[in-house]
Parts: sequence; C-alpha cells; structure tokens
Amino acid sequence: MFVRTKKIKNKEYAYLVENEWTSKGTRQKVKKYLGKVIKPVRASPNDYKIDEKKKYETAIKALIKHELENHNVKETKNMVVAMNEGFLCPETLQQLLTIKADQEGRPDKEGEKLATALLEAGLNLAGAEFGKLFEIWRKK
Repeated sequence: MFVRTKKIKNKEYAYLVENEWTSKGTRQKVKKYLGKVIKPVRASPNDYKIDEKKKYETAIKALIKHELENHNVKETKNMVVAMNEGFLCPETLQQLLTIKADQEGRPDKEGEKLATALLEAGLNLAGAEFGKLFEIWRKK
C-alpha cells in the first residue's frame, strides 16, 4: 500500500491506495481517505540523535516529535503531513511501528525494509543515526 495525493480545487488530499493484480494487469484501488495534506517547510536542520537506551517505539515517537517541531507543525489531527518525500499519517506510522525484523534474514535487506518504512512516513535520519535505530529495531 502507498499514499497518493489528489488535488481538488487547489487543495491536496491523501488516499491510501493498494495495487491489485488482475488478468488485465495491475489495478489500483483506493482503500481509505486519509485527510487533507499539509506541506510544512523545515525550520531548522535535522540534527536528531537516537538515544540507544530507548525502545524502538519510543525512539520512533521521539523522532516524529522532533521532525514535527522542526517543521513547526503543532496539530496533525485529520491531516497528512507531507515532509521529506513521504507522508506522515496514522497508517504510515502504524506500518513503521509494526514492521518486523527477520532474525534469519540478511541485514542489508532488513535495513532496506526499515529505511523504506521511514521514508514513506516522511522521516529522515543521518547515516550513523539510522544505524543506531536499525540496531534497536533488530533487538525488539
């Protein structure tokens, strides 16, 4: 699933869309209306540091709080926040919080899985900080 935006009367709205495979090829189906899209501008540099002592869920929530403060976003109720090439909404947050590490899998593929979930949720981390979050995630 992914988030798609649609412009209606010069305002953007977000929808959760899912690909379905049919005999005629792929079709896309809107699963849910997510809300109005806001596009805040970053007010300060992304200097967030991951606290390695925190649990994964706590670390993600702290990162989100930091990003929203950096973008001067105070209220997100019934809205989708478009930032850093992704969309922060309850669905992308839930996906990020419930993503599972495959202990038998390859670390590079697991890292790609986590990085994709972060980007889809509009969260951006520097390389070293991503490494710290990745280690916390694999331990959960």
